[in-house]
Amino acid sequence: MRSARAPQTLVLLVSVFAGVALGCAKVKPFDYRNYVSEDPHSILIVPVVNNSAEVGAADYFLATITVPLAERGYYVFPVNMTRELLADAGLSDPGLAREVGASRVAELFGADSVLFVSITNWEAKYMVITTQVTVGFEYHLVSGRTGEELWSTKQKMVYQPQNNSSGNPLADLVVMAVTAAVTKAAPNYMPLARQANGSVAAGTAGGSFVIHHPLLPGPHHAAYGQDRAARRSKLGIPVAGERKPMTVRQLADRNEEPSVPTPGVSTGPPAEGEYRTAGGPEEPEAVEIEPEPAD
Repeated sequence: MRSARAPQTLVLLVSVFAGVALGCAKVKPFDYRNYVSEDPHSILIVPVVNNSAEVGAADYFLATITVPLAERGYYVFPVNMTRELLADAGLSDPGLAREVGASRVAELFGADSVLFVSITNWEAKYMVITTQVTVGFEYHLVSGRTGEELWSTKQKMVYQPQNNSSGNPLADLVVMAVTAAVTKAAPNYMPLARQANGSVAAGTAGGSFVIHHPLLPGPHHAAYGQDRAARRSKLGIPVAGERKPMTVRQLADRNEEPSVPTPGVSTGPPAEGEYRTAGGPEEPEAVEIEPEPAD
């Protein structure tokens, strides 16, 4: 008896220690170096790649992604406007938008970064007395300037209706079957999609995957300044001290002349007797003097 139980005890101990070791394994920290260096202020969401069997999954998803990103402190380009403008440019298909590349797509809108999302799960499984609703997504944030990936993660949310016991097993069984049938006929994916996007953006608990590297706070978030300063110091990334050059439109709005001289036009003070405008040297207008009428 002892010899028969010994191998079983050994296997059990090995399993326990393996589980403890797996649970205590450290998660490799995400490298935010590119993210911090680029420091994106705006996010453009391109059409979603739908790998599920639900035709309308992409439209439902787009209705739930804007708010979590905006609450994280980023300017998010309106998804409907983005879809229409990409369609006008011949990039309505999600695959085409990815083939063209983030830099080209971002250039059309002036976006700092582009978010590519793939739907991996969007389904409701009917199991007689219960229905399990599942949504799953993969996220990739890419620089609109260099085309390099800044951040990526994935999330999956599962919902299964829970019925309170009435004390009558037969009645509870009937209620469970009816609830499962209703959920299968009209599954509500929206709350799950919102929870998934919220947990990914802010790193909150929930879902099948623990988000160890959430989206960093954006420039409109209260924690932005402190977060960026700490990360730049930790990663050894210097803080740019020079002001970014202003665009021609910004200069025009401020009624300032560009700092870059126009070829062929002198920027120094006008010489004596010289007339000059912003467009270059200009001669004084000739004034025609009418002769006085004879008496």
